[in-house]
Amino acid sequence: MWGHAGDECVRRGAGGSDGPVAGGGKSPVPGRRSVAHRAQHGVGHTLLAVRVRMDGGGRAARLEAGAEFTLLAPGVPRPRVVTVREVRAETSIVDPVAWQPTDKDTKTAHPVTPSALAFPAARVTVTGSADDVRLVKEAVAASSLLTTSGQDPASAVRGLALFVDTDGGWARVSGGAGHPITRLPLRTAADARHVADCCAHIAHWHQLHDLTHPDSSLSSMVRVSVEPLVGGFKPRSTGDIVCSYTPDGGEPQVQVQIHNQSGNRLWCVLLNLTDSYASSVHLFDGDFVGPGRAGTARRGEPVWLRLPPGREMVSGAATRDVLKVVVAENPLNTEPFRPPPCAAFDKGAAGHGRAIRQ
Repeated sequence: MWGHAGDECVRRGAGGSDGPVAGGGKSPVPGRRSVAHRAQHGVGHTLLAVRVRMDGGGRAARLEAGAEFTLLAPGVPRPRVVTVREVRAETSIVDPVAWQPTDKDTKTAHPVTPSALAFPAARVTVTGSADDVRLVKEAVAASSLLTTSGQDPASAVRGLALFVDTDGGWARVSGGAGHPITRLPLRTAADARHVADCCAHIAHWHQLHDLTHPDSSLSSMVRVSVEPLVGGFKPRSTGDIVCSYTPDGGEPQVQVQIHNQSGNRLWCVLLNLTDSYASSVHLFDGDFVGPGRAGTARRGEPVWLRLPPGREMVSGAATRDVLKVVVAENPLNTEPFRPPPCAAFDKGAAGHGRAIRQ
């Protein structure tokens, strides 16, 4: 199965305060497709070049155009892949990828498994002088994760909305759910590409942050637990857990576990998504967890929490992490869960340092 099977939000405050926290490709075709990761579960059926029917009626309607399925045909030497061209209420039109179906193929219902996901592109609205707007829009157009306002009508009502305000040789990116980003230089085409890279990084982070399983009965089989070891610990009804420094300034510590409540052995990886738009798998970078058993982050060592660089340890200071577990029946490639660093988050208020210490 793909997606998250449960997550926990962890907030760390300074000075005991638990006040509000800021913020709450497979294909190069611009504005339409990007791959989150590969999947190993969720068998449905497809009638090639005609329709896709997922078990549990209506589940196919939750997919985006561009999603991939692999046919589970025994005895076929090479995997055969189809791509969703058009999503309908109960079925989807699909196209074969790099292979030619026979007449028999197009008239036969085949078992399939989802092999790659697609997401709506993040919509970027650019304001400022005509020259600055042109520079940024040209850079944005080169990214398959992004689209500009009006370029892709579908993204106007779905997906993430980002804003780039330009003025006097500078650009400020906003609209993401993370910590505010310091302004970026905008004087050359290279600067504009850097701004677009920043937007694409935020879009990728949001894809991981918003990743959910379409079947809640499957996602309920795995959960994440966070238990206190050192420092303040206040669970909230929202699902957030507020951890605070000790009175003498000691960093809070917790134990994080992944619980497999299913009857099958599952391969799990734990994503740590910070409000500095970082994503890593260093807490639990991929291993099998047996049925009825639990896997412990950092191989049983405590998880240390701290404020990231650039945020002073004063009363009310805080940062936020989301811990999200991804599960599958077989090992997954974890590279898509680790977007490359973006220089926009290297220092200051946009520090890209890990808030959870290894």
